[in-house]
Amino acid sequence: MRILKINPINPEEEKIEEAANLLKKGAVLIFPTDTVYGIGTSFKNEPGMERIFALKKRPKTKPIAILVDDKKRALEMVESSKEIEKEMERVWPGAVTLLLKAKVSLSPLLKNSSSKVGLRIPDHPLTLKLLKASGSLAATSANLSGQPANCQVETIEKEILEGVDLVIDAGESSGKESAVWDFTSEPAKLVRGGVLFVCTGNSCRSPMAAGLLRKILRDKENKNIGVDSAGFLFPQGGATKEAIEVMKREEIDLLSHKSKLAKPFLIKNFDLIFVMKEIHRERITQMVPESAKKIFVLDIPDPIGKPVSFYEETLSKIKDKIEEIVLRRIL
Repeated sequence: MRILKINPINPEEEKIEEAANLLKKGAVLIFPTDTVYGIGTSFKNEPGMERIFALKKRPKTKPIAILVDDKKRALEMVESSKEIEKEMERVWPGAVTLLLKAKVSLSPLLKNSSSKVGLRIPDHPLTLKLLKASGSLAATSANLSGQPANCQVETIEKEILEGVDLVIDAGESSGKESAVWDFTSEPAKLVRGGVLFVCTGNSCRSPMAAGLLRKILRDKENKNIGVDSAGFLFPQGGATKEAIEVMKREEIDLLSHKSKLAKPFLIKNFDLIFVMKEIHRERITQMVPESAKKIFVLDIPDPIGKPVSFYEETLSKIKDKIEEIVLRRIL
């Protein structure tokens, strides 16, 4: 194993060429991306992919994704539609992996039994130059399967570092893994990522909805979807006593809930946003116009100032909307 330090913003051409030549000869490399450090090899290199699965101790029932440098290469591999092509334009390059139906012969290590394959164009100058020089790569996070992904070389497990042919060190990456969307279903479903519920004060409707969804995901042992809530008022508040009472009956504890503001950085950090009323959608799109496509209105009346019985009705409506709207897009 050799470590090659490269400038992440202006990668040295000769170092990129050296790494690309190794990949063309069947090597397995560790390299940075816009999300986490990855481990990869040519997507046509079956022995190299076998090495990756062995190093990570990753079950072969979990295919690894393909990194490409432009949309054209992606479209050569998968079935497409106008909607899918628009989505590619919208999210690539970026931290979004799209699950699509393969239309060419690919290794079973790259697709599941339904021929779904994950594709992504990373938003990182070094990775893009490497992909242009080497061709598309079969890649996954450089960590032992089931362990947290790594955003710097120093934290990557020793057995993985010692098992590859070259490590490209370009400093720290963002540390947040890509969202994963399944576009083989209608509507498209979020497989990995974050869900945010938004109401006015973040003291009743949105924490109630977030608590319910977390419980559903726990019951299904789904650890790939993160859930949070926010609002536009009372950033130092907590849940109302009525919300705490009705959710306690669902075995959901809102006593420790702390309200937070729906600020632009928070909005940008989530892949799906469910708001209680149209006015919340309008406020969010005013702050972050590009978020419009990921917002859905649940239409839940505000129970603030109403009796517990109204909160019970609100809870019932939230349950219905989670079943009708939310779960259709994540499970």
